[in-house]
Amino acid sequence: MAAPDTSRTGGGKGTLAAPLAALMVLAGALSVAEDDRLTPYKDSAGIWTVCRGVTGPAVIPGKRYTAQECAVLNNAAMHKHTDGIARCINRPLQWYEWVAWGHFTYNVGVAGFCNSTAARYLRAGNSEAACAQIPSWRFITIGGAKRDCRDRTWNCYGIVRRREWEMSMCRGDIPASNYPDIEAWLKEPA
Repeated sequence: MAAPDTSRTGGGKGTLAAPLAALMVLAGALSVAEDDRLTPYKDSAGIWTVCRGVTGPAVIPGKRYTAQECAVLNNAAMHKHTDGIARCINRPLQWYEWVAWGHFTYNVGVAGFCNSTAARYLRAGNSEAACAQIPSWRFITIGGAKRDCRDRTWNCYGIVRRREWEMSMCRGDIPASNYPDIEAWLKEPA
């Protein structure tokens, strides 16, 4: 029997909390996927947002945030999302799964992730089926109607590319040692 390929799995040992290396890769990927905007704006779904996609009570419309305030908010948001994943699935994940699900949950929210079929598959230990669910999250709500981001007229095709990247990362197809590939994938034109 051949030795297992541990180049992407960190030796095959999953963790119940996002390891530091996964958080570092996740922070880098989020910095590519989400612009650090210092002035709050409404995203395509009409939600007040600031910094790297931070939403919620920390967002004060009309306030101009400093880069340091954004760094604090971005870090807190990333940890909020990975901690939420840990609580709702309560099983070990590989580092690349932490990156993929952290990136995904940062976009859809902890409640959206935890109530999803993907989270149900993860809790059951079926990572492959969970990863396969990612592309189905390609819709946004505009004006009260659900819109498919594959239709480029809705100006949200970046979600489709984001989901493709997340699914590849979830499956371990993008090694962290090749960070330029992560950046190229996320920045590819919509």
